[in-house]
Amino acid sequence: MTNYHHTLIAENYYHIYNRGNNKENIFVNDDNYLFFLDKWKLHLHPHTDTLAYCLMPNHFHFLIKVKSIESFTVPESLTKSQTLSKTEQDESLTKPQRLGKAAHSINSFLEK
Repeated sequence: MTNYHHTLIAENYYHIYNRGNNKENIFVNDDNYLFFLDKWKLHLHPHTDTLAYCLMPNHFHFLIKVKSIESFTVPESLTKSQTLSKTEQDESLTKPQRLGKAAHSINSFLEK
């Protein structure tokens, strides 16, 4: 049987993303965005440092670093993840990044 879980390793960086079926919107109104961020804050924020994120009507992206606690598992059915190599980590942190107007600092939200 196929294992649909990915183990996220402490001190590693991940690009987490997902898109609606058939490119349909997953966020229909402002309440959907807030509900999603509340769930992020509850379930993932305690285990990760969120470096950047962007929520768009039909998909989202998060760049995270797993905190130095024991690894935890996220079902693949919820999201796909990709580990960045050390070279990619260094490049992604030094290259200037263009952020869309939907990208915000998550710190202000998480501190509420």
